[in-house]
Amino acid sequence: MTEDFKEKLDLYKKGELSNEEAEKVECELDRFTAMSEYLRQEEKLFEAELKAGLDSGVPSEKLTGKRINRRMVARIARVTVITLLACIVIVPLLYLSLMSVLGSVFRIDEDRFAQEQHFASDFIHMAFPDKAVIGGRNSTQFYKQDFSCELTKGISREAGRLELSVSYSFGRLKKPRVSLEEKLSYYNRDLFYAVNKDTYFNPTEWSLLEKAPSGTNAQIFVTYRHKLTPGEAKAALGAQYFLPSGGFTVDMLADTGSTLALANYNPSYYYIINNGNSSKMDDTDFINSFDSYDDETHKEVMLYGLEKIKENEHLASYISEYYTNGGRQALGDTGKMLEYVKNNGVLYIGAVISGDAKELLKLKENPEIYSCRVDEITVW
Repeated sequence: MTEDFKEKLDLYKKGELSNEEAEKVECELDRFTAMSEYLRQEEKLFEAELKAGLDSGVPSEKLTGKRINRRMVARIARVTVITLLACIVIVPLLYLSLMSVLGSVFRIDEDRFAQEQHFASDFIHMAFPDKAVIGGRNSTQFYKQDFSCELTKGISREAGRLELSVSYSFGRLKKPRVSLEEKLSYYNRDLFYAVNKDTYFNPTEWSLLEKAPSGTNAQIFVTYRHKLTPGEAKAALGAQYFLPSGGFTVDMLADTGSTLALANYNPSYYYIINNGNSSKMDDTDFINSFDSYDDETHKEVMLYGLEKIKENEHLASYISEYYTNGGRQALGDTGKMLEYVKNNGVLYIGAVISGDAKELLKLKENPEIYSCRVDEITVW
């Protein structure tokens, strides 16, 4: 109530106001009375609702103001606890549901993810047949998946371990993370058939095998004097280098019509692909399988491998860029590679062979072998 209205109210009580001003004061009084009555009714209604929500066994005359306040506080506390518990349960459920929905949109299909991991491993086997590959994969948040490939030397598992980690974010391939002490090099066809081969390969590296003590294991890279068909290459080396009992690992490198020489898609290229029985074969069974794996079969398997590279060219390019000094151009044109192999078949130009150094030294007398480079030698 303002001071001006109080003065007018005093004058109204004394009867000193004009009729018009007296009517205004009466209107204000009526409005104030109506508001006060409304508030009293609201207060009574609130008390009735409050008492109805409390323990009906307690007589209303005993519900003092303090007890009512205590019960109000308890009720508020219960509501708060229930709300917090609901948030603790509901919010994570909502988060997981959201992740599931977003994951179904952005994640790579598990089958495709597994296929790309297998391809990376197979491609490394084709491009770097002297390395063993160990892989693992991981899926974390909805937007990230990754797999890794660790490469180790074929005869020295602790030497030269290299790692490639390929990540996918929001379903897209991201730049791989590579842990390398040094860049690897592809087997380059042009080095095999340079005008002056002695510039690139030193035949005197046979001497390293000659000086090696008995029991030494070695990994060598040999080149053939001419391009050889699978049948000619097998005959040139001799079946003893491929027998399970021989203790050798052989990966022959094929001309692809580009600078890149590749091992066949199936790392154990002389086995019937996917037969799964190579480890159980004795020498006789193996020879039968070995002989049945003819030139046409080598061609079919190589074409299959090149088709896989073409289908996954984006991933192969990343591996080429971050595993080699040659960059993506080292991969070459897969379309031209396919056409070359279709027209010419598989022609082998060299081989990576691991085994006993003294046994490998016998290749020095092989007329089809032009040169030898010792990539690794280990005394066990």
